[in-house]
Amino acid sequence: RGRAGQARQPPRSGSVRLAADFGAGCGIIGLALLFQGIASRVIFVELQPTLAELGVRNLAINRLDRRGSVLHADLRRTPLAKESLGMIISNPPYIAENAALPPEVSEYDPAIALFAGQDGGDAYRALLPHCARISHEKTQLFLEIGEGQDAIVKNIAQKDGWQFSKSYKDLAGITRCLRFTR
Repeated sequence: RGRAGQARQPPRSGSVRLAADFGAGCGIIGLALLFQGIASRVIFVELQPTLAELGVRNLAINRLDRRGSVLHADLRRTPLAKESLGMIISNPPYIAENAALPPEVSEYDPAIALFAGQDGGDAYRALLPHCARISHEKTQLFLEIGEGQDAIVKNIAQKDGWQFSKSYKDLAGITRCLRFTR
């Protein structure tokens, strides 16, 4: 245990050699993977330039810039090698385009980060074929999902060769993350 004012322990090297965070935003999920020692290295892929820049800054502020890199790119067209990724994570847009949102969401977050077609599944339909192309038989895939999207996302993933492995619930008991393997 550390005492107040003591320097925190540096992150340990992870069990997953390389992870990719698609739609990384400011990088918080990938940073957690690095800091908690889950991944040794993370590639953050973000389409929005301001968020990609924020990801670079967050890596530097947390002294993790040697273990992480940010690609300002479309998540469907990243030049990642198939044999290298042990884990893929993504919190893509998953809200149906006609969904009503509270003002604290609709007035703050850009539409590109929220909405994904009529059923909220368009981002998964775009992302999962690419994930299948750049993954290998030991790659784990973790996807954040919206409430009630379990069946939709599982169906999309299965069509691209992913096998459902486990679901994770939030504190309200709602399934929010699905894990898949090849």
